[in-house]
Amino acid sequence: MARAIEERRSIVENFYSSPAAAAKVQLFEGANFKGNMCELYIEKGKTVIVKDSLCREVTTSRSVKVVNFERGNQFCLSNTDHSRQRCVSGDYKGNFEIANFDLGSPLPSGLKRSAKGYPMNGSVTEMSYKKTDETFVRLYGGDNYTSLLCTVTVGQGSAKTPNTERQCPSNVGRARSAQVIGFDGSKLCFVNADATRKHCYTGDYRGDFGIANFDQYPLVLPNGLKATRGGYMNGNVRLISKGVE
Repeated sequence: MARAIEERRSIVENFYSSPAAAAKVQLFEGANFKGNMCELYIEKGKTVIVKDSLCREVTTSRSVKVVNFERGNQFCLSNTDHSRQRCVSGDYKGNFEIANFDLGSPLPSGLKRSAKGYPMNGSVTEMSYKKTDETFVRLYGGDNYTSLLCTVTVGQGSAKTPNTERQCPSNVGRARSAQVIGFDGSKLCFVNADATRKHCYTGDYRGDFGIANFDQYPLVLPNGLKATRGGYMNGNVRLISKGVE
């Protein structure tokens, strides 16, 4: 019983958070931001139960506005058993809105949506704002982060081939520099087509870093981050993996 009470407290506390450390959420009763509206802040890593929050009067919501979203996080709307859910995440910092939970409202570039179960309109009982296990890799055709090609999202224990990613051009393999957003310590590797060349980054560092030129020597990296590089990588990036041995 004590554990259940403590878990409940951890969910509902702190929805009066400092705006600087939280996302501001405006929840609307109707679609297209109409009808009754409530506003609250959700700290990173927190879940808010709608009926126990400042939004307890808006129990049949259909649209939402989110302010101060930080890249590397995920904002979710869910019903009680999570059989219905709408989540937004990605390499984006700023504001976004969803005009109708059951329609494909446009999102800013860099954000992606996932949906499970219908209808979500009128079914939202929880809202959460939490860090994802995703790392975002921006690939550039030139040295020093010039000529952006695309951003590749890599989850824990997975590998992506940039030239098969819908948002990437067919010549994305010619990348010569990269920016890594949301590095969490899990090994991140760039690999060529036949896996004979590999550049990997590991260490105690947490945060963002840049690779101004894959083959630059010496390579300037943040403290706590180390690189293991075998063979030339400029123009040869065919696969990016995270947490894969």
